[in-house]
Amino acid sequence: MESENNLKNFPVFIVGMPRSGTTILSNLLNATQNIYFPPETHYYQLIKKFYSKKSKNPYLDFINLTRNKYFSEFKFSNYEIDNLKNLIINYPKSQISSELLKRICISKSLEKNIKRWGEKTPIHFYFLNKIFSDFQDCKVINVIRDPRDVIASNRSAKWRRIFDLHKKLIQYKNNYKYCHSYPETKVLNIKYEDLVSKPELILKKICKFCQINYDPQIINSFFKLKNLNFDIKSEPWKVNNLRPLNSDNIFKWKNKYYSFENKYISWFCKREIKLYNYEKNVFPPILICFFYKFYITLKSILINIR
Repeated sequence: MESENNLKNFPVFIVGMPRSGTTILSNLLNATQNIYFPPETHYYQLIKKFYSKKSKNPYLDFINLTRNKYFSEFKFSNYEIDNLKNLIINYPKSQISSELLKRICISKSLEKNIKRWGEKTPIHFYFLNKIFSDFQDCKVINVIRDPRDVIASNRSAKWRRIFDLHKKLIQYKNNYKYCHSYPETKVLNIKYEDLVSKPELILKKICKFCQINYDPQIINSFFKLKNLNFDIKSEPWKVNNLRPLNSDNIFKWKNKYYSFENKYISWFCKREIKLYNYEKNVFPPILICFFYKFYITLKSILINIR
């Protein structure tokens, strides 16, 4: 087993829009047995919330969230929790951010006897500056998917009673903005559609980027229990990750090609659709687009002030 010190270097972060294929990619890389991605931490997102509440010690408050729906997935023992708390109390404040996340992820890598650790939280693309500040040598993989499929898949997951379309579309545009502001040596952008339709080619590219060995067997083994980093009982919307790669899961939006929502998404994300070379769609009349944009923006504001 590698020592904990050797495990600290060269982490890989997987980001992207929720429901864009980040879980499949993390499990594919877990299957290489050269790196391990534990359950999503939502680490930077939660720490930011604590700072906004003017917490005296946001990192300690984070650790105390043992019942948080993300953090609880790690199933830390009381002994491990105490060790993390001691780290926060005794470590230099300037280094706590990186060291705490390292310890959290490394603990799972050590359990798997894996040489390297990774972290997969889709929305962490908003925190790339902080990630690169904390881990200067890290690599980031951004998974891209057609926005119309992203929205359809988010709707089907039914995370919330009221779906915030405007918020998701803004996230999609921000994902392009944040992830394409770094050189390819730091952030590798890959399309979910390419990963599913030509996995060997894309996985070889990803493994080279991450400096890990590629094994063609991972394509047929990534969905086995030992490689999974989620609990299907608590995350039933990830059921497709229990099955082999299937190209039928791409471009499903075309089944409702002429729906108003798909047309509107095509208009709202027209720049990103063009840059990613996705198929264009017919736009609704421009005036209707602006009225609908105003409507869903107002709806989004009302949702988020509740």
